[in-house]
Amino acid sequence: MSEDEKMLNDEQFNVLLEQMKVTLKKQFDDENRLWGLSDVANYFGVSLSTVHHYRNRPDFPKSVSVGYEQNGRERFTTRYVPAEVKKWGLRQRAA
Repeated sequence: MSEDEKMLNDEQFNVLLEQMKVTLKKQFDDENRLWGLSDVANYFGVSLSTVHHYRNRPDFPKSVSVGYEQNGRERFTTRYVPAEVKKWGLRQRAA
């Protein structure tokens, strides 16, 4: 195979660059998105019931209350900062 054949052409390069941009954006969005209870359960591979037990522990990260409107009424949902949840999980492993 010649050196010319090993190199990407402009079209291949642009396709690869776009794929990389999409991957990095998704990774950034995922890392900066707050987690709901199901996200916490999925991360630890446990049931929602177990997560409810976790959140009653005094050392579990504090939740963020996020408001939204539903049927003309203001509601609130519980969210968590992923980095705090992951750090808590690592502390449990070390305990």
